[in-house]
Amino acid sequence: MFLSPARGLVAYDSATDSFTSVEPDDARIKGLDLFPEPEIHTVFGDVYLLLAVCKTSGLLEVLRTTVSQDTDYERVLSHLLHAVLQDRSKISCDDFIGKYFASYLFRQFPTGSLGSDTLYFSMMGEDHSRLSFFRTFVSYIRKDDPGFGTGCCVNSTPLPNMFNNNPFNALKGSPELSVESPRALPEDD
Repeated sequence: MFLSPARGLVAYDSATDSFTSVEPDDARIKGLDLFPEPEIHTVFGDVYLLLAVCKTSGLLEVLRTTVSQDTDYERVLSHLLHAVLQDRSKISCDDFIGKYFASYLFRQFPTGSLGSDTLYFSMMGEDHSRLSFFRTFVSYIRKDDPGFGTGCCVNSTPLPNMFNNNPFNALKGSPELSVESPRALPEDD
């Protein structure tokens, strides 16, 4: 028997002048540990660092308050980690989490369900989820900065100018411009 670089462990039979592959369960090699179990490489550092930053900044507390069910909370964290750390690779969320130590943290749901996670995307598409997050976020920030979130800035660029009751409409706010005859905004001199 010898280890072939191309074919793995091979047995040579001199009587028949033939080669045969040696399988891991072959009785001739039992107990020799020639086929060790493959090592599992788990990436630790960047997930740990991101979770530490999220904890220090208060984001984990905000998310935990917003998403009270353990399963949903772990789903949100999984997708957050994937979105931030995937580094523009095309790795799916379930494969990503499986390679990182986060897979040892999240036990409330099968991580294989993250690839096409209808529950997560449905939850993130609901206005209730977004409003709940921002209410909790503003409350958290106001602990240190009581004036935070007292004003609202709305980008009305994507909104049509024809809305009559839109207080954020640039054309409605300018006396020299009207909806009936829109023209370019005056240039600064």
